[in-house]
Amino acid sequence: MCPAARGNLNCGHEFQDWLSGGLDWTSRFELRATPLGVGVFAKTQWQRGQILGAYTGRVIPAPDGKKKKSLAYCLNIPIGKRASKRGKSRHDEAWPKAMIDAETKGNWTRFINHNCDANTHFEYFRVGKQIVMVLEATRTIDADTEITTDYGEGYFEQAGFGCRCWSKSCMSKKFPKQRIEKRRSVTSGCLEADMSRRRS
Repeated sequence: MCPAARGNLNCGHEFQDWLSGGLDWTSRFELRATPLGVGVFAKTQWQRGQILGAYTGRVIPAPDGKKKKSLAYCLNIPIGKRASKRGKSRHDEAWPKAMIDAETKGNWTRFINHNCDANTHFEYFRVGKQIVMVLEATRTIDADTEITTDYGEGYFEQAGFGCRCWSKSCMSKKFPKQRIEKRRSVTSGCLEADMSRRRS
């Protein structure tokens, strides 16, 4: 990440140079079959606050509610100038938003599964003059541990089923039992087929 944080826009860093540093992701992460589908596992230890990588995909307009669009692989990202003086932070609703859609184009971060007790979260930072959505460790992640993030309740409300992570802090108790799907097993053949489909 840029050591100048959000202060100095002329820090000299270039987004494409920074992004190319993550192209060898297979040396740090591995895709495996899990009960919830393809998952990402760490090959090395990560410390709290370290950036694991960038969430990439097509940048699309935020939905206006008129067109139905699956948001399963979408993350909001602030763009442009704030719409009012009340919006002091890019987290505020006053900032215009776009979405990064990784459903058909993206990188390894699109395979990160949900967990209510997640070990990472998505946050935006600046690299040079570019705002980037990154994956940040929220605690120490040991090698051979699955990388997870919290999708949030809105994801499951749109999906029409409850959480299936079954962690101690699982939100599934907030959803009707009939909406909670049972875990499904994924064979290695499914994993290979899914990975090859994503590469094409």
